Amino acid sequence: MGMSDCLALQLKGGSKYFEAFDLVMLGCVAVRLQRSGVRTPELWQRLLRRAAAAAAQAAAQGPEVSLVAAFAAFAAADVRILSAVQTLQGALIHSIGKLLPLDVAAVLTAAQNPFYFSHKLQDAALTQLELLLQHYCCWDAAEFVAALSALAALGANEPQIIKALGKISAAAAAAAVAAAAAVAAAAGEGLLLAGGAGLSPSSLIDAIEALCLVYPVLSNCVHFQQPRSSSSSSSSSSSSSSSSSKGKLELSAHVRTPLPNAYPSSPPQQTPYNTPISYKPSKQQLLQQQQQQQQQQQEQEKQEFLKRVKEMQMGNGDQAAAEASLSAAGAAAAPPDPAAAAAADGAAAAADGCPVFVSWIPTLLSWLLQQAPPGRLSAADAAAALPILAAASRLPHTAGPAAATADPAAAAAAAAAAAEAAAKRREAIAAAVSQTLRMPLQLHKSSYPL
Repeated sequence: MGMSDCLALQLKGGSKYFEAFDLVMLGCVAVRLQRSGVRTPELWQRLLRRAAAAAAQAAAQGPEVSLVAAFAAFAAADVRILSAVQTLQGALIHSIGKLLPLDVAAVLTAAQNPFYFSHKLQDAALTQLELLLQHYCCWDAAEFVAALSALAALGANEPQIIKALGKISAAAAAAAVAAAAAVAAAAGEGLLLAGGAGLSPSSLIDAIEALCLVYPVLSNCVHFQQPRSSSSSSSSSSSSSSSSSKGKLELSAHVRTPLPNAYPSSPPQQTPYNTPISYKPSKQQLLQQQQQQQQQQQEQEKQEFLKRVKEMQMGNGDQAAAEASLSAAGAAAAPPDPAAAAAADGAAAAADGCPVFVSWIPTLLSWLLQQAPPGRLSAADAAAALPILAAASRLPHTAGPAAATADPAAAAAAAAAAAEAAAKRREAIAAAVSQTLRMPLQLHKSSYPL
């Protein structure tokens, strides 16, 4: 019989099609209507009721992908029928264990609509995503971007999942970590490079924005591994370079060689609580050691950042722009006064060697330079975007530590202040990404995940 015209379902005789729709047809119709911009309330309500009836019938469950597509389309269209939405939520919870990464990301994105939000559905989706991160070995770059963007949109309130995302992407390689990397460590460098090369500029920018949003969580979970200078490191680098010579041919000149293996956590520091009593240093010595460690970490991060910027721009053949941006970045990194120096030290100590702005986002910008149309985005523009994105990402995401109190009014005020701080930070990151990346490429943020 073929598929009827979705825009003519309200005409005479079109109502007969509604009763014959299964979940596959409903998913296709809902996605087509949503992408066509149709906002007829009666049409959407009838489709939602039919989707609830089809999902409630055990014999007419249909593929889980169709159920996810219909649920995401109804959430994007903001169709509000409580009983039908609850029926769809129950069907999704029942079949959540069969969903793949893109489907779970679509469910989490649809949950941004408050009417479609369910704590039980969100917990089930996050549990399924965590299981996929541990046991699913076919992750590609697009699935990683969708999952990371969905988690960032939820507020990055699941540190264990963000930590798993960071570990898996770092285990693959730093050449295309985050968006250009496959999440599975077993995929290897070949799949990593193939996945990164196939991403669109819009997907790369979405991944950069998501990494900026979840930076506070990543800074506490993932640590940057500095390359070793011993003979063992040189032998390992030579073996890795020989094994990945084929992948290097596909990379442009401004992409840096992948760093070895993982990003392990930093070793525990000696403190008065884990040091034998007979060898305890004085408090003044402890304070000096902590200050020296903070300064060393900040200097290492700064040097690695400047080196990455220079390599990225030198690879694009822009020597003058590289020198200018390095001087500008050095001037921006230098604190103008003691207060700014203290703030920079605090930010560096909080980051604890996080690779987001040291290797991950610079690598994504390198891929973006490859995918961008000629003349839209230069290496100097990409290098100038790094400090702007870093400044927006390191804005306070909470209202500051509040004293514990049993007063409900004070607790509500503290929660409101924290929500306001998080909203301001999210707006600042969105504005920075739009100003530095989306506007030069003339791209708009996608609002539909499928």
